Amino acid sequence: MEYINKIIKEALKNIKNDEERNFLRELSTSLIPQLINDFSQKLDEIQNEVDNLFQSNNRYINTVPVNKEELENYKETLFPVLNDDIRVIKKDKKKKTDIYLKKIFLDMNYKEIENFKNHKLSAKLKNGNNYGLEVYAVQCQDYVEKEKELAEVFESNNIDWEVLYTPYSRRFFEIYAKKNSYEINYDNADIEIDYGKYTENIYENYFLAWNIEEKEVLADQISVENIKGRVYEHRIFSSNAKNDLVKIINGKIFRIDREKEKLFVYSDVASSRNWKVWNIKDTGKNTYTNLKFKVLGNSKINDFITRFKGNSPLRTRSESEIFEIINSFSDIKNLRLKSITVDEYTEKTADSFDMNKVFNEKKTFKRNNRGKLNLYFECIEKDRYFTDELSYILSCIEYKYPEYEVKGITEWK
Repeated sequence: MEYINKIIKEALKNIKNDEERNFLRELSTSLIPQLINDFSQKLDEIQNEVDNLFQSNNRYINTVPVNKEELENYKETLFPVLNDDIRVIKKDKKKKTDIYLKKIFLDMNYKEIENFKNHKLSAKLKNGNNYGLEVYAVQCQDYVEKEKELAEVFESNNIDWEVLYTPYSRRFFEIYAKKNSYEINYDNADIEIDYGKYTENIYENYFLAWNIEEKEVLADQISVENIKGRVYEHRIFSSNAKNDLVKIINGKIFRIDREKEKLFVYSDVASSRNWKVWNIKDTGKNTYTNLKFKVLGNSKINDFITRFKGNSPLRTRSESEIFEIINSFSDIKNLRLKSITVDEYTEKTADSFDMNKVFNEKKTFKRNNRGKLNLYFECIEKDRYFTDELSYILSCIEYKYPEYEVKGITEWK
């Protein structure tokens, strides 16, 4: 508006006729502001349409440790990653020789988690007499395996992969008791475990929940002939066919057609009538203030233009794009990217791990003679999830730039 006013003032200087001058004044005080308002309103409408389009393609995955007694309060948007977590778990879950006792969540930094693996535990069985039990902890791999299954679902449904920010999944352990000569009924046993110096950071009766609802459905199957041979059509009835993802146990999915309440899945093999359907729920509007732990995930904040740029086939790789990617991580506030160097040698790299390992195991890239991409971060606070945050950022950049080996260098504020 200020720029337009300057133009009008310059125009008034050059007008000699009072009638034309008065007309321009009236125009500038009524019609032009109205046009500007109309244009601003139209821009808002366009942005809302883009927001709706962007939201409909949202595949953000959120996770959080939840106490078994709390899950009922969040059943519309949060679901156990493993169905076994809310069922009666068999006591010989891992080994026939040892007894599975419970799952625990260890809320500590990554270095202490590594140390806990070698920590010796002790336990007592309170059953009239205090029997000493030999117990040990094994890091739970089931949640990481479930992330691998999610990668397969994304691939079979032709959805672009996004690196997952799941720091909680690597902090769960399973406790086992070695069998001994005592006749013990472990189902009803009162067992007290001594975690030593880790006691204050241990949470029992917790399991991992995420915003993915997984259902078993029945599918009608028919075979269809085409020029490539026999194709099997599977018809699945669903109330949310637009967003549902399907998982096939064996074979390859050629195509998925979606109607209002039907999914038509075409595969190369006949499958059983039982299929898995995954639906990713939107958790963005929920705060979960009653939960002990924060809901964390790979959600992003993208500005109006970046949303178009991200999906454009004309996208170019640039230093500014790396800054935009990192600044968009809504759950990560402790790291600020300062500078970037390419093929510069440095000995000072931060501890991190490949948070995209699940995807990299499934995909192979030609990475011979990869360049070195070093990201220099200013760090505000080093909390217990710092290593996970840094690892997530580096894994995201390496996913977008597979031709580079990405390293992080940290400097404290």
